[in-house]
Amino acid sequence: MKKKLLSALLCTAMISALATGCGGSGSGSSAGDETAADASAEAEVVTNTYGDPDGTHLEMWTFVELHAQHYGTMAEIWNEQHPDQTIEITCTTYPYGDMHTKLLTALEAGTGAPDICDVEVGQFPNVVEGLDTWLVPLNDYSSEYLDTMVTARMETYMGEDGKYYGAPYHVGATVMYYNVAAMAEAMGLSQDDTIAKIDSVVTWDDYQALGEEYLAALSEDGKYWTSVDTAGTDWLWLAMAEYGDDWTGGFDDPANVQLDSVKKMLEM
Repeated sequence: MKKKLLSALLCTAMISALATGCGGSGSGSSAGDETAADASAEAEVVTNTYGDPDGTHLEMWTFVELHAQHYGTMAEIWNEQHPDQTIEITCTTYPYGDMHTKLLTALEAGTGAPDICDVEVGQFPNVVEGLDTWLVPLNDYSSEYLDTMVTARMETYMGEDGKYYGAPYHVGATVMYYNVAAMAEAMGLSQDDTIAKIDSVVTWDDYQALGEEYLAALSEDGKYWTSVDTAGTDWLWLAMAEYGDDWTGGFDDPANVQLDSVKKMLEM
C-alpha cells in the first residue's frame, strides 16, 4: 500500500461534536496563568501508536480518543490481512478547536500536516478549500466500495470538480427513545401493547398524535411528551431529510433557509 493513498483519507465523522478547544486567557491574566493554560492544553493531548514498528509509519490526528482507538484496531486488522504491507500508525488526539486550527495552519504552510486527519463534518468545507494543492482525490481508491456506501455521505466530501476529497467511516443513526414503562402505566396498557403503539409511528403526525394521547391519559400539568434541542441543528436536518430538502442549495442553487420543511418543523 502506498503512503499516498492513506495521506488522502480525510476521514470525517458524521457526529455533532462539541467544541472543546481550550479557552484563551483574559486580558488581565498573568504569565503564570498563561503557563497553567498551556499545561492544561498539553494535558488534553493523547498520543498512542499501533501496528507494526517495521511497517510503513503514518501519522493520524483526531479530536476524539475513541476514534483513535478505532484506527488502532483497524491497523491491526489490516496488518493481519496484508502481512507484506504492514503499517504502524501514531494517533494523536487534540482538543476539537486546537486540532482543526493546527491542521489548517499546517496545510497552508505546506509542512507538518498528518497523513490522515479525522476532520469533523462541519469543518470539512474549510479544508476542501485547498483541494487543488492539499488533498488527493479518493475516486480511484473508493470506486470498489461506492456501491456499499451511503451516496449522500460521500457527496458531502465532494469538491466542485466532482471528485471525493474525504471519506466517512461512520454514519451516526438518528434514534428516538421512548419511556415504555411510563407510557404503559399512564395509558393503562401492557408493555407489549405500548410497544405496538410506538412501532406504528411513521410520520411526525403519528408522533404528535401518540404524544397527545399519552398526555391526555397522564392528565398532569407540567409534564411533557418530548423536548427539542434548539441549541443544535439536528432537528432541522431531520425535517429537511423527510421532505428531501437541502438548504445549502448544493453547488448549483443558492442557499435557502426558508424551506417549507423547516417552516413546518418550526411551527410544530
